[in-house]
Amino acid sequence: MQKSYEFINNDRIALIIAETLNQYLYVFEENKIPNMKKKFGNFSFINEVFQKCYLDDENTKTYFDKIVNNENDEDYSRYKFFYINYLIENKKYDKAKEITDNLDYLDASLLNSQGKKWIEDQKLNEFKKIFSCRNSNDIVSELFFLVANLYSSQGNYEQSNFYLNISHYLNPKFLFNLSLLAENYYFNEDYSNTTKILKSFNEKAEFYYWFKLKKKHKSFQSNKMLMHL
Repeated sequence: MQKSYEFINNDRIALIIAETLNQYLYVFEENKIPNMKKKFGNFSFINEVFQKCYLDDENTKTYFDKIVNNENDEDYSRYKFFYINYLIENKKYDKAKEITDNLDYLDASLLNSQGKKWIEDQKLNEFKKIFSCRNSNDIVSELFFLVANLYSSQGNYEQSNFYLNISHYLNPKFLFNLSLLAENYYFNEDYSNTTKILKSFNEKAEFYYWFKLKKKHKSFQSNKMLMHL
């Protein structure tokens, strides 16, 4: 791991990734969270939540509560899905349903809407099919998705796609994450790859299938406009 620092230079995001991966390796090998570690604000806090979840730490629920109820400007609604996932894995169904009952389909993200629908339909096994914080690959995959999302928000779609592909390699079960890849291709006017990625979503995942139909229609319309320029 130490050799990776030779390639970082002054890239702050690369430094954060390297430091965070180093912490994860310690957690996986020692089965405990390191006492001495560099802090990178909420990025570090998010990853510490997953580390605690991996270790089945008694404070995991408190940490999840803190992140999903964060009152800063940043949007941490994605982590409600992982909180619900954790609660179901620990058979705390009532608390999980309490969270989804407070979600509004009109305002919730695709991921949270899909989770809400699974609970309403009592398809609880669907959660563990795509993610478990007890799985080291799954939580490291989420680290790379977090980085990919950061780059995408900055309009750096090439870097975002690079980290998305790493994320998908580590956890190919989490097909929903490919929606960001489709978005990146769409914003980059690569409609061919947008359509190719959208084929991953079928009718079983109602909300992502709706996303697929909506995005395919937009891609088709945009492609027609480009052909007439």
